[in-house]
Amino acid sequence: LLLTPTDNFEMVVRGSWAENDSDGPILIYTKQELVAPTLTSPANPGGVLVLPQDALGGASFAQIFGLTLPAGGTVNFDRDTTFQNRPTENRFEYQSLSNTIKWELSPSLTLTSITAYVESDSKRNDDLDGSDIDFFGSDIRRVSEQFSQDFNLIGSAFDEKFDWIVGPFYMSEDADQRQEFVFPSQQPFFEGLLGIFIFGAPLPSGSLAGFGPRLDGVTTSAIPFVDFDMNLETTSTAAYMQGTWHLSDRLRATAGLRYTKDERDS
Repeated sequence: LLLTPTDNFEMVVRGSWAENDSDGPILIYTKQELVAPTLTSPANPGGVLVLPQDALGGASFAQIFGLTLPAGGTVNFDRDTTFQNRPTENRFEYQSLSNTIKWELSPSLTLTSITAYVESDSKRNDDLDGSDIDFFGSDIRRVSEQFSQDFNLIGSAFDEKFDWIVGPFYMSEDADQRQEFVFPSQQPFFEGLLGIFIFGAPLPSGSLAGFGPRLDGVTTSAIPFVDFDMNLETTSTAAYMQGTWHLSDRLRATAGLRYTKDERDS
């Protein structure tokens, strides 16, 4: 939207909106590593519990305690073949509004104001293990709001042989992100591991739900999980100046200076 109430005053209002909703990505492994200290992997969800232990005479904890652990999955390293056993989603919504004002104070002096507001909301669900078992999945949600204000004064002097610009800048952003990770096929493993090393015997199936709720403070889960809540507040202030001297029709000299101060709280 362009508004020009006078010959020397111009205002442009812009708005944008975008949305993307897709599947994926599907992950392909190039190398498999055991996760320390549990030594679990998609090919070995039983981890350390199924490995021979010298202290047990070469037997494993699974053998001694009669644990039933899920069989290892197939991890594919072929880029043309992928595995997926949980829904994946990649959704992103973005909207912005900006207002640019240009005011020609004189033939050699122009004041510009750029005000902008941006809001975004993204959500991703991923199957992270690249195998045919439900070993590792994630759900990540991020919401952010950003405001910025830029003023600049543009001028020329000495019969237009010297051009200059000077101005301040301000930006603030508030972002909230929640990351939820689940390990469905490792439920028997953690019930066995925690039970043996804390209580001396494997925990009954479903006992992990008693270890506490998820981040919402209400939902409990017998499936092993790790949740994170993050809030990041960012403030940036700056001041800048730049000058260009036209030495000739083909030669110019430019020098500039900018000071920026960023503050982040989480």
